[in-house]
Amino acid sequence: MQIISLDASAFPEIRARILLLDPNGSTAAAPTRQSLTLSENNVSVDFSVEQEESGAEIGFVLDAGMGLYNSGASGRTRLVEMKEAVLELTQDPLLLTGKDVFYVVAQEPRGHAVLVNPDTPATQISTVLGQYNPQITYQYAYPLEGVSALLDWFAQEKSAGNGRARAIVVLSGSMPLDRKYPLSSVAGKAGQMGIPVHTVMVRHSMAEEQSLRDLAEQTGGLFTYCGPECASNLAGLKTRLLGLRRQYILAYRSPNSDSGTRVVSIGIPYAESGKPVLGQYDITVEPPVAVIRSPGEDQTVSPQTYKPTEDPQATPATGIIVSASVSWPDGHPRKIQRATLLANGKPQSVLNAPNDSMTFVWIPGSKEPSGPVTMQIQIEDELGLVGLSDQIVVRIEFGSGFSFCRPGSHSPLCSLSLPSLLPYLSILIALTALGLVVVFRKQLAGTAQQAAGAAAELIQEVGETLRFKHRPGSVRATLMDMDGNTGTGRSSFELFGTTSIGRSKQNADLVFQAGQPESPISRLHCTILEEDGAFFLRDDQSANGTYLNGSRLAPMERNPLKDGDEIQLADPRRNGVRLEFRAPGEGGPGSGGAATESTNRMSRN
Repeated sequence: MQIISLDASAFPEIRARILLLDPNGSTAAAPTRQSLTLSENNVSVDFSVEQEESGAEIGFVLDAGMGLYNSGASGRTRLVEMKEAVLELTQDPLLLTGKDVFYVVAQEPRGHAVLVNPDTPATQISTVLGQYNPQITYQYAYPLEGVSALLDWFAQEKSAGNGRARAIVVLSGSMPLDRKYPLSSVAGKAGQMGIPVHTVMVRHSMAEEQSLRDLAEQTGGLFTYCGPECASNLAGLKTRLLGLRRQYILAYRSPNSDSGTRVVSIGIPYAESGKPVLGQYDITVEPPVAVIRSPGEDQTVSPQTYKPTEDPQATPATGIIVSASVSWPDGHPRKIQRATLLANGKPQSVLNAPNDSMTFVWIPGSKEPSGPVTMQIQIEDELGLVGLSDQIVVRIEFGSGFSFCRPGSHSPLCSLSLPSLLPYLSILIALTALGLVVVFRKQLAGTAQQAAGAAAELIQEVGETLRFKHRPGSVRATLMDMDGNTGTGRSSFELFGTTSIGRSKQNADLVFQAGQPESPISRLHCTILEEDGAFFLRDDQSANGTYLNGSRLAPMERNPLKDGDEIQLADPRRNGVRLEFRAPGEGGPGSGGAATESTNRMSRN
């Protein structure tokens, strides 16, 4: 077994590419959790397995020196045998698919010469070797120089990043040692890079085999004596080289949160040596960063009705809405285990496994006072790292409308409000008026009709009043109906402060198109916020969008409003509504239209 590469580019997912061969040098069967052990920094991890055929990268070193002479055979004869051995090892159909990369280096007494490089097609190797005919001299060449050069090229090419396993094959009659390239130094370099060096002795006498055998054994390579039957003797080495072409990828998620060097250990429990193979990678890990997007610093907020998007099955809740986002300073996005909203340092709302964008609904307790509150978001990722957002201060303002219970109570009466009672109150008044008509239709027909008319007016007035939940104070601004079906029969709508707009009386203060199932307006569509005399428009994640002067708003973001701004609820061409915002003094509070309507209403009352 050999670790070809460790890929941490998608951290915390790590992909360990390994070479796994059976005793014959062929690709072993796919590993399992039982046949392999995998750990990182001594912590055992689960992994998945996939097989991939990525090709091999093989370098050949040909000895073109005096060591080729032996038993009367000329050096040129031995050179031909080496060329034939290289062709035997490179021209197999499995190695001509274009996935494999070859180097061929001729080590001559004066130095090494590159005959084949990765740009040379494998089908041209035979031609290139046939054209190489050096002058064989009575000087020794030093193949370890060529091995060292190949190791340097492999390091520069970083071929393991392409998924290719690598090996070097040295073909020589004998391998004289040189002080400039000590065998132990070259073998140690190959071992650190995980590259086996296979050696092939092409002489007919094995008197000079020891140095070649030592190089193979010290690097995990195979020593082969070519001899008279060279082609058949190379079968074992050929199997080894073909086995390099198929690797296994072990994928796992790192459990460690420490920055620095991680040591990956892969072992075979039943192996005789019992020693695992090791690899390592370096990583820098930092805690996540949380940012509160809404509300803003020193903003006044009040409870609203909202359905969290993280849980589609969740029941709408009424509380303080806080939106936040998460970023990763180390550039390695991870799973979020838990996000917690802290108010005055105490946990108030918890989201399990949320996305990087999240929304909290905080339901204040019954003893929560109005006034300034500090807010922070705490994020815990899958590695256990915790990030804390900057602290902001907001002001909580509870409405003065009618309620059966204090915030935070779980009594069924808490779900009742004056808007929810409006249909029943209207029916009661209508039945009373109808009873008067039936009982006195003969004697007091005229009186009954007047009573019914008064009851109808009363129903309308009660509806208009309760839609705004008895908001105190004077009119702060006005919305003018420009286009579309509001479903109210009115052309202007007074705003007494922060006002939610939608299709449902249970969700919104100002209701449009109630009872119209095909309406494009959401139950809670948008909200007009008032803060210290300034107005803002926020889309409350409506299905068909909220538009300000023709531009669709991003959900849950505050957008300033000014006099004359055009607001669209959905598309007016598809039964949406188009409104004009009138700021105070411009058709809003104090304008003639509003005063006249208020006077008429008082007269009718």
